[in-house]
Amino acid sequence: METAIILYKKLGAIFSNHYIMRLILVLMFIWTVVNVLYGSQLYAAGMFCALGVPLITAVMGKKYGMSSAALGFIWFVFSLRVLIWEFFIK
Repeated sequence: METAIILYKKLGAIFSNHYIMRLILVLMFIWTVVNVLYGSQLYAAGMFCALGVPLITAVMGKKYGMSSAALGFIWFVFSLRVLIWEFFIK
């Protein structure tokens, strides 16, 4: 089974034009903002970690991929803390 990063790199080979990959990246960021505004924070953080981080790694490289993975993990932990606080501690 291939990982998401390999699949995104194959997608990058199909769309070898750099501008198309940047467009896909911008669309992913817009999709993440829509998830944040209309969905739960936990769902948005999970989708960013599952789909956004591999796409950023494939398009921008490992330098930006690692920093976005750290950002996504911190966001996921923070949203999980908020969920636990709202439903179990309050």
